[in-house]
Amino acid sequence: MQNIVDRLTDHLRSRLLDIAFSGDGSSYTTAERNQVLIRNNTIHEHKILRVNYTTYDIRRGADTIHTGTERSDIMLLSHEEGEHAHPYWYARVLAIYHVDVLLNNGKPGTFRRIDLVLVRWFGRDDPQDHGNSLLRIGWDEENEYEFLDPQHILRACQVVPAYAHGLAPVRRAIRDSREDYNYYYVMRSVFYPHFLLNLTSISAGLTATCSCGSTVVVLATECC
Repeated sequence: MQNIVDRLTDHLRSRLLDIAFSGDGSSYTTAERNQVLIRNNTIHEHKILRVNYTTYDIRRGADTIHTGTERSDIMLLSHEEGEHAHPYWYARVLAIYHVDVLLNNGKPGTFRRIDLVLVRWFGRDDPQDHGNSLLRIGWDEENEYEFLDPQHILRACQVVPAYAHGLAPVRRAIRDSREDYNYYYVMRSVFYPHFLLNLTSISAGLTATCSCGSTVVVLATECC
């Protein structure tokens, strides 16, 4: 990871300035980076992050992100546009931090705690594939690493190796020094109502039977 300190400082400055996340990290000059003061030059590392989310049946759910384990892959809303845009981005959390930081730009201020995660991005193997098959992803070689605000994490996701496509060279994102793979498949959650796509001419609140034989209560007329 090259220029990791500069990437950290750029991320912290953007957070202090409340710049909205768009997927394209901001870059600053050396003078602007020097305005970012980290208390005692110390960054605090954590192993576990808890993510709360709303389930599809309007209940509260929670995922635990644990670095260095199988529970370290996440999904967040994408900021893609165009015909082949995908609604989600996927990444692996490598580290969880918090830091007390101050922007010394001549205005009065106090140190502020900022939580952040360091991730390695996955990229879609075939951006034009929008079929019913599982989404295949691999390591994004162009935009490898980035610091993120944990608030942008939707929830954890499960990815499984695409064994048929072989092993990848050793990378920093390897969990527990185990073998890494060229590609992975994003598994669909058992709570994901993709079977509702087979239902037509139904109204919210009605009970219907899917073509797969499952009986469901429709909570909304628009599917995810």
